[in-house]
Amino acid sequence: MDRKKFFDRLGLNGTVLQWRLLRFKENIIIFKNNLRGRFFLSRPRNRACRCGAIITQKDKFCPRCESKISPCFIGVIKRIFGLDKAHIASATALFLFISIADFVFILTHGNSSSLISPDNNILFLAGAQITPFNGDWWRFFTAIFVHIGLAHLGFNIIALLKLGPVLEEILGFTRFFSIFLLTGLAGSVATMLFIPNCISAGASGALFGLIGVGITYFHRARQIRIRQFFVRWAIYGFLFGMFTGANNMAHAAGALAGIFLGMFIEERQKRRKIDNTMWLLLSVFLGILLIGSFILLIISIVTRNA
Repeated sequence: MDRKKFFDRLGLNGTVLQWRLLRFKENIIIFKNNLRGRFFLSRPRNRACRCGAIITQKDKFCPRCESKISPCFIGVIKRIFGLDKAHIASATALFLFISIADFVFILTHGNSSSLISPDNNILFLAGAQITPFNGDWWRFFTAIFVHIGLAHLGFNIIALLKLGPVLEEILGFTRFFSIFLLTGLAGSVATMLFIPNCISAGASGALFGLIGVGITYFHRARQIRIRQFFVRWAIYGFLFGMFTGANNMAHAAGALAGIFLGMFIEERQKRRKIDNTMWLLLSVFLGILLIGSFILLIISIVTRNA
């Protein structure tokens, strides 16, 4: 009997358990090789096909669906940049690019400590939000993509890569794009209203918004395992925010906004043209605001340096 079917009949996730068993065996082999001094021996790595079958390093075609197997790194690149039709992630790639580009700006315009902890002046120059509100409304959007040090950027990149493709593949570009910006905006507004005299930056509010959407959407779809995946990320995120002194007000606002939006996202098979049109118009409007925000930020930088 197929191991996957056996585990599935027990009410377990056969694909995940099968993958974990194989990874455990691989780690045993690696451990033995390290004991023998073979530290540079190539490590066999198995992975899962999109159909759920386990494919080994030797397989050129999936044993179940017979699709051609690409090298692992090519699959990752295709998934992130939307080149794999089964894993559309173009908005995820866009948000990653903006965040990394903004951090490169911080590094090139800051001092030697900018890699770990940029000073407030360079963060403000890069688009961070300050309170009380000074009239720069565009900072509500630009602050989403500003990060306070490499650790902050790295954590948010990992979270976006884990959460983004899962949701964007299901919701589509326009819904995912709109939800990310709306929940990020909710975090910025909550910061302005409830946290006085601070400088705030980061995509955490938007990431918690994705978590909120995932919890609500998959609860409605009765996909309990996926819902639990998002619940775990919410718990980890809030605990991490408590221990690191992060802006949990923005996290909570983003999560609540995501939960609210998740209640109104129709399931894929029930979508109507009017719903698609509304989400398209909303994404275009938010895209214009996003572009305009960075244009105004650039103008403010040029004016300041003039």
